[in-house]
Amino acid sequence: MNRFYSRRIAADPKCPSFPRRALTLPEVLVVLGVVSLLIVIVVILLRTDRDRRALPRRSVCAANLSGIGKGVYTYATENNDEWPIAAHAPAEADEVGRVKYGPGMIGTHRGDGSNPKSGETTEKDTEMSTTRNLWCLVRTGGTSPRSFICPSANDQPNNEDNPADYWDFRSWQEVSYGYQVPYGKHGRPSSECDQRMALAADKGPYGAGLESGSKNPGVPTLRFDASPDDWMPWNSPNHATEGQCVLFADSHVEFLAKPIAGVKNDNIYTRWSAADGGATTSDLPRIQGTPPTGTETPWSDTDSLIYP
Repeated sequence: MNRFYSRRIAADPKCPSFPRRALTLPEVLVVLGVVSLLIVIVVILLRTDRDRRALPRRSVCAANLSGIGKGVYTYATENNDEWPIAAHAPAEADEVGRVKYGPGMIGTHRGDGSNPKSGETTEKDTEMSTTRNLWCLVRTGGTSPRSFICPSANDQPNNEDNPADYWDFRSWQEVSYGYQVPYGKHGRPSSECDQRMALAADKGPYGAGLESGSKNPGVPTLRFDASPDDWMPWNSPNHATEGQCVLFADSHVEFLAKPIAGVKNDNIYTRWSAADGGATTSDLPRIQGTPPTGTETPWSDTDSLIYP
């Protein structure tokens, strides 16, 4: 009875009603402002959490490169101050070498393990990787294969029982770092390099990055003052393209959010696009540069070109 009576009252058009009041424009703006603020807070918290989790991995990566730097200097001390550079066909031109160093060259002249001499190269060899020079540190026992793996990459360390019987990593999946291209007339890594030079770093967006399936970012198009977010396509793929650890000639290591880390804002993953680095016109030939296709060599002794 009560339910029936209630329904009659609710349906009676004579009963008073209370119309819903629409939100005013200021109220709508306040609501939108609060929602936007909450979204910003969530994004900041997520990014902060991501950065907090990434820091330990970056520290390990930096420690790896620092160890590689110490290994290189130790190698030089024991080899008449010569850095590890494999025997190769010497360059005849300033802008390009006679050695094809990529892509697909990692593991070339690696040897078969049964004959320790089978992977040696001579001044007639025109195909080899840049990473075989880093492998010299493994052959001499100065650095372990695990030290060449960035914890933020999907690479796996070489697991040979007798690494000294070989001359290179098996493939791009066993090495997370690149080395200054040593096969030209200029910019060869040595103890005499400008101490501001970048000589090793997380592998870049070309070479092994492309072999792993990463998208080719093409020629850099940005200026130095572009934001780190804008530069992400041209960073190393190792750290979710957020930056790269870089080993400098003075042996210190930094994590940098842009690849513009060399001498006078030099892009460490590209060769200058002009022989003088744009010294007489603009700095764009250094900042943007020319992506390597596998034979380019540094234009000068301060042109960093890290590969892969």
